[in-house]
Amino acid sequence: MLATLTRGEGLLQLHGWQSWGCGLWGQLDHSLLDQWSPMHAAAGTLQFVWLGRWGYLSNLVLHVLWECFENTNGVVYFFTQLGFPRYGGDSVLNSAGDLLSFSLGFGLATFLPAQPTVLVLALTGLLAGASPFPQN
Repeated sequence: MLATLTRGEGLLQLHGWQSWGCGLWGQLDHSLLDQWSPMHAAAGTLQFVWLGRWGYLSNLVLHVLWECFENTNGVVYFFTQLGFPRYGGDSVLNSAGDLLSFSLGFGLATFLPAQPTVLVLALTGLLAGASPFPQN
């Protein structure tokens, strides 16, 4: 385990960030980019619209906090119980890719209209295989 937020096996303990990852594209939650990357870009666009006045760095910190929270034992367990049994948390490489994707979406929102940008990014994610519905 690379880091923990609390001692023991509490819900706020980071779930491991098992490895650095395995490549630039492909394996879910372990490659730099995966099918969820467009969704992180869409989140960056939405954060620009809703919280852009806070500036890029403040919004990036919020997304970093999400990445840490997403990889806690409690959230990983929640996703597995929700119907995503293969989810085991992100690799460090994938978390970095999620932050890059967020940054791309935030940057796109500075010069493109937000609603079509979010729609295109979300549809791209869905077409790439990101699904809010459980996968067996």
